[in-house]
Amino acid sequence: MVTKRLFVFFLLSFGLVAHARAKDDALLAAIEKLQQAGSYTWRTEVVLTPGVPAIMEGRFSSVQGLHLKITAGKNTVELAARSGVVVAKTDDEWKPVKKFTRSDIDHTMVRELRDFKLPHLDLARVQGAWRAGRKNTAEHFEGQVSLGEARKLLSTSIRQAGALQFASLSPDFCNAVVHIVGGLPDRLIIQSKLSGSQGVLAAQSVQLLVSTRFSNIGSTQVQLPPEAEAAILAAKLP
Repeated sequence: MVTKRLFVFFLLSFGLVAHARAKDDALLAAIEKLQQAGSYTWRTEVVLTPGVPAIMEGRFSSVQGLHLKITAGKNTVELAARSGVVVAKTDDEWKPVKKFTRSDIDHTMVRELRDFKLPHLDLARVQGAWRAGRKNTAEHFEGQVSLGEARKLLSTSIRQAGALQFASLSPDFCNAVVHIVGGLPDRLIIQSKLSGSQGVLAAQSVQLLVSTRFSNIGSTQVQLPPEAEAAILAAKLP
C-alpha cells in the first residue's frame, strides 16, 4: 500500500512539474517570438511614490533603428540609435550620448541612457529570476522576482527615469506579472517597495510601479528625426 501511494504521489508530482514547465515554456516561447518579430512599439510608465512619474515611449526596428522619448516632470529627453551609434537630444541639439557633459541640460538622464536596454530584455531577466510559488495560467504569469536580479532591474528603470536620488535604495520585495495575448507578450508589470539601509536614506521608503505595454509587434516602422540621422552619420565618419 505504501509503495502504491508513493507511486501515485510520484505520478502526481511529475504531472504538476510537467504542467508548470509547459506553462513556463509558453512564456519562453512568447519572449522568443517577440525577439524574432524584429520590431515593436512600447510604452513604459514608471511611478515612484513619492517622486515624479516618468513615461517612456519607444519604437524599435532591428533594421531601421530605435527612437525613444522620455518625459519626467518638466524634463524631456529623446534618444535615437542605429548601427551601434546612440545619439540624444535634450534641448535643440542632437549629439552622441558619450559627448554629453554636466553643462548640458538633463545631462544626468542622458548619461543613464548610454547603456539603454530594450524592454524585451527585461522580460527575459524576469523569466530567469522567478522565485518559487508563482501563479501561472496559459496567459498570465505572476510571482516574486529574486531580490538580487530585482535590484539591477529596478535600479536601471529608476536611473533612466531620472530619479537618481532613489537609485541606491534596495527592494524589500519585487512582484512581477507578465500577460500574454495571442502568443505574444502584451504587458509587463513590476511592483516593489524600496528602502535604504544607511545614511540619510535609511528611513526612506518608496513604492515603485513599472508598467510596460507592447504593441505593433512585427509591424512597427521607425523613422528617425532628420537631425538624429545627421548626428548618427557624423558620428560614424572617421
